[in-house]
Amino acid sequence: MIPLPSTLRIWLAAGVTDMRLGMPGLALKVQEALGRDPFAGDVYAFRFHEEWIASRAVSECAC
Repeated sequence: MIPLPSTLRIWLAAGVTDMRLGMPGLALKVQEALGRDPFAGDVYAFRFHEEWIASRAVSECAC
């Protein structure tokens, strides 16, 4: 099990997300759809068809 800090926030994006957007596109989705800062250190989970993909890399993106 991966230990998570108690202050960590996990955000779930509703609907299906086109993962071909790449990290810059996902960061933009976080800003527009969730109204959050993608570089704040939170975890964002996006749904790709029938699978959930959690991405912390959005907050670590060097865009």
